[in-house]
Amino acid sequence: MSNESNYLASLIGKEVKINRGGPDTVLGKLLAVQSDYLILHCSDGAVYVQNSHVKSITENRENKSSTYDEAPRYHEGDSFHDILENLKHRFVQINGGGPEKLEGFIVDVTSTHLLLVVKQEVIRVPIFHIRSICVKEKNKSQGSSSGGNRSGGNKSGQRSGHRSGNRSGSKSGHRSGQNVSHGSGHRSGQKSTRGSGHRRDDSRGSRVRSRVGSRVRSRVQRRQSGLRRKAW
Repeated sequence: MSNESNYLASLIGKEVKINRGGPDTVLGKLLAVQSDYLILHCSDGAVYVQNSHVKSITENRENKSSTYDEAPRYHEGDSFHDILENLKHRFVQINGGGPEKLEGFIVDVTSTHLLLVVKQEVIRVPIFHIRSICVKEKNKSQGSSSGGNRSGGNKSGQRSGHRSGNRSGSKSGHRSGQNVSHGSGHRSGQKSTRGSGHRRDDSRGSRVRSRVGSRVRSRVQRRQSGLRRKAW
């Protein structure tokens, strides 16, 4: 075993930093050292780093990240190509960042390339350009979040619907009740005032008629009495 292999083996179980900066940087606990790749426990789970892209590796003794949970499940093989074969038909992330970062499903792996389905496109990626690769549990995270949204959305929708319905119903009912009561009161008031007005007019007319009739009767009686005197 070479000195380099001894040095890498001594870092197993420790937090290391691969490469100094940029999209090639990988920070995590070193889990295993193989012939042409490394396995690290990172925040995204198990990350496989191809040795040909490792420019430097340093033990991270200061400013360590949060404590690591139980080590994730990971695949081991004789070569990096074997890892790609084991990750076939899985949703993965290729490279940690930069313009060469890709996320999609591995549909096929050849000796020199792999076919990755990204949304509705099929991308042919050369294996020697892959710096790192890790499994992304996209379906589970989306399913749990969508399920939570559905349940929460239904509850909130029902609550808001009940509240809005009660408010709108009470408001509309109150308004309609007020309008109906005001309308009926107005109509009844109009009818009562009209009816009382007509009655008053009728009583006044009868009084006037009785007065006129009494006057006419007295005049007729006077004329009749005058005619009788002349006849005598």
